[in-house]
Amino acid sequence: MGYLVLARKWRPQTFADVVGQDHVINTLKNAIKTNRIAHAYIFGGQRGVGKTSIARIFAKALNCVNGPTEFPCNACSHCLEIAEGISIDCREIDGASNRGIDEIRELKENIKFSPISSQYKINIIDEVHMLSREAFNALLKTLEEPPAHVIFIFATTEMRKIPATILSRCQYYDFRRVSVVQLVESLLKIAQAEGISISNGALSLIAEAGDGSMRDAQSIFDQVIAYAGKEIDEQAVASLLGVRDKRFLFDLSTAIFTHDAVSCFTAVEDAYYSGIDLEHFYHLLMQHFRNMLLCKVMGEKSEIARLSVVEYEEYQRVTSDISLETLQRYLDILLAEEESVIRGGNPRVVIEMVILRMVLLEPLIPLEGFLARLSVLEKGLRGTVSSAPVAQLTPSSFGEGQSAFRNEKLLDKVSWRDFLKTLKGRHGSYWRWLGDTRLDSCGAGIANIAVDKNPIIAQTVAEILQEEDFRTLFADFFGYKLSFSVTQQVLEAQDNDASDRLETSPITKKILSVYPAAEVTEVKRRG
Repeated sequence: MGYLVLARKWRPQTFADVVGQDHVINTLKNAIKTNRIAHAYIFGGQRGVGKTSIARIFAKALNCVNGPTEFPCNACSHCLEIAEGISIDCREIDGASNRGIDEIRELKENIKFSPISSQYKINIIDEVHMLSREAFNALLKTLEEPPAHVIFIFATTEMRKIPATILSRCQYYDFRRVSVVQLVESLLKIAQAEGISISNGALSLIAEAGDGSMRDAQSIFDQVIAYAGKEIDEQAVASLLGVRDKRFLFDLSTAIFTHDAVSCFTAVEDAYYSGIDLEHFYHLLMQHFRNMLLCKVMGEKSEIARLSVVEYEEYQRVTSDISLETLQRYLDILLAEEESVIRGGNPRVVIEMVILRMVLLEPLIPLEGFLARLSVLEKGLRGTVSSAPVAQLTPSSFGEGQSAFRNEKLLDKVSWRDFLKTLKGRHGSYWRWLGDTRLDSCGAGIANIAVDKNPIIAQTVAEILQEEDFRTLFADFFGYKLSFSVTQQVLEAQDNDASDRLETSPITKKILSVYPAAEVTEVKRRG
């Protein structure tokens, strides 16, 4: 006899062998125990979670010589024939290749006859959603009032394609994904029985690649054994599956947290040339940030992430200095761009740009801290900001060397607006606060900046005007340094685009050529 793959060799033969579907098993066993056996069932769920296997076990439980029983013997002729798929009274039909009305008519003719040697005539139709509309319609009356000896068991991976008229005549069982922990435990039992030595990390990689499907995980395990032999480590599994170990994801996330764009781009390049499917790589990255978020929210109770103790400790270490709000923003970016990665023509470029956005993301102040800061500012500024300067920089704070500046420009309302345009391209965070400010006056080495009548804005602008980075940007543009003060005013919305168009128009240039001392100070709309 040829080699039997693990998925067939370890196919469940009793209810106790089934993994991850306790809600289905308990219901069926109680139905047998209380003699409440329905005439039609639908088993729905993703591939490889045990739908057809449980249908066979249920058929054996009903037709066993000791049955109906919760514990089929697997030794009588009925159990053996059902297990081998050769039972006359238990037919398995492939809905994909027997989807027409003629096949259903033949089925209806056969069910009229009593079972030959069993108690029930059982019809298992796999992938039942593939049946045509006419075939479904032909089943309706039979499903509603079948002969007492007939039981239908339908299995499908696409419940939405089953007509409501069929669903209403059947008991529906929703099969769940098998968790990573359950897959690892099941694969470990198989490995021990087969004499395979495999690390926990390698088992976790196989289970994750199985994506909730027991059959897929067993098939991948079979392939890994063929590749690596009976001594299997994490590196061998990662090499076969085309994925790198989790250290790769931790290194990438650390580079994002430290704003190391070079390391991030290098990581994407390594992933690309190692042959990893970039969509799969992106989904791993999303799962990685989800795990970090769960660990941050739930702490030691983060069972939802299905992490080992070592993995949990590593996630805790990496996220110790990262706020919950920042992690949520990172995950929001990844989720928002998922469609672009899948549909885009060049997923590598899209992923690089997404990661760059994450690298450049400025950290958020926690909401509680921000509210506390606002409260302090409001108390300190209430009634204290007037026409007097909120903050003033003294020329002595700049030290000596002002004469070293060249190409000095006159500071006036127009040049201040030009400076703000330059600031927008060089330091967006400054521009967001200063973009609506005006130059109120300038004299005696002090520039008085007018801001909107809001104490929070006034204080923030005052702090920016004192920062060394801002002073450097100002000095680079004008060629000298000044002290600044802030005055609160009710500012009208300014139309910078209109000002730009007016200043560059031929008429304005002609006027300024005749009157060199003239300047554009304000633009107003008619009406």
